[in-house]
Amino acid sequence: MNRKDKSTPDLTKEFLGPINPNYPYDRPHGNNESTVRIEDKKAEKKRLKEEKKRKKREEKNKISPDNDQISQEQPFDYKNEGNIEQNIDGSSSVDSQNFNNDNSDNNKKKLTPEEQKYRRSQRTKLIIRVVLIVLNILLIGYLLAEIVIMVKDIVYNDKKDESSYITLCGKSTKVTNRYYGESSNGETVELNDYAVVGTKLFLSKYRIDSSYNTGFTKFRLKNVCADSNNDIITSGNYINLEELDKGDYLVYPNDEGYGKIKKSKPVLDTVYSLKDSNGNIKKISIKNNTKTPAMVISVSYVTSLPADYYDLVVYNGTDPKIIKELDDKKVKVCRDYQCVYNTRATFAVTVGEEYLSPSYLNTIAGYVKSETAKIGDYLLEKNDFIREASGHITSAGLCISDETCVVTPYLTDSHIGKISFVTKKYDNKKPDELNEYYKLMFSAK
Repeated sequence: MNRKDKSTPDLTKEFLGPINPNYPYDRPHGNNESTVRIEDKKAEKKRLKEEKKRKKREEKNKISPDNDQISQEQPFDYKNEGNIEQNIDGSSSVDSQNFNNDNSDNNKKKLTPEEQKYRRSQRTKLIIRVVLIVLNILLIGYLLAEIVIMVKDIVYNDKKDESSYITLCGKSTKVTNRYYGESSNGETVELNDYAVVGTKLFLSKYRIDSSYNTGFTKFRLKNVCADSNNDIITSGNYINLEELDKGDYLVYPNDEGYGKIKKSKPVLDTVYSLKDSNGNIKKISIKNNTKTPAMVISVSYVTSLPADYYDLVVYNGTDPKIIKELDDKKVKVCRDYQCVYNTRATFAVTVGEEYLSPSYLNTIAGYVKSETAKIGDYLLEKNDFIREASGHITSAGLCISDETCVVTPYLTDSHIGKISFVTKKYDNKKPDELNEYYKLMFSAK
């Protein structure tokens, strides 16, 4: 027997202790049995702690039975384990901010810089679009409000013109009453019909037409704004408004200056004269209403015509060389009778075989009065152009021929027409000679 085997003790068992075959880990290199037992206790404690945390989370995820809802066990999310904190009393709590925002943070992290930039641009475009829509709605609302206000003003002004008391010379109602009172003597003449042709005013106790248009033989016009007595007395079947100076005129149905002319329906018409040598244009308004005891003619001066008003309207066919000679006039060219009828102008002219003037005007040197034809119970202008351009006084729109039928749909209650003439073609006439005919036409009295 080997002596060494008998005398040498087994140091492995003495220092390392008994080997536990069930212990899963390799034995530490220490030489103290207590070290192994401490490691075992720590592992067991860690396992129990994790188990306790898991149970806490399961209980927290369950729905309370007080709400009559079914409890559902939620699986443990190891990714959120770091969000769980240990409270002082040993219970665990979840970092709610990190837990709730986890998905949104993950979504943001998943977006590339290009995608984030695109989303920001789309959000900006949406904001701009919303702002523009709101601004458009506000602008439309403002426009509608302005239209309503404008319509109300027009209706109000129309009613005011029709029903308000017409004062004279800018004076008070009391002073105006005295002016009207001066014409209180005599019988009031009821005006049945009237017509304005250019700057000629026709008044009638009967229905107006070119052959029988007045029940008066003389008129007296009193300028109540003038300091001196400068009454105008006129005879014939119309009043030449161009002869009136600035002021407000009362119209008497005789040359003595008593009585008054009054119309049962409101009257408010405005016409303009040609520009004089001083560059002035007369704006002439004829007005009367139910509250005013007499017809009034107001004359004032302006320096230019309204945008929709002309000195002369020329019907299709007139030689352009003639129009060129009229460069000092505001001229409009029309291609049909409809345009001629609807255009507001003082004069109207077309080209024909001779120089013709309307039958209702005084004789003009160099012109022949147009013939009249019996149409129904009335004698009207035989020349189509003169009849349709003259308007109310010649019963325009009676559809006497196919060409004149175009006026019929556009007939209105307007009593205003144009002084209409027919001139010859240019041919070989000198401009000076043609200008002479136009001067005669424009100076028609």
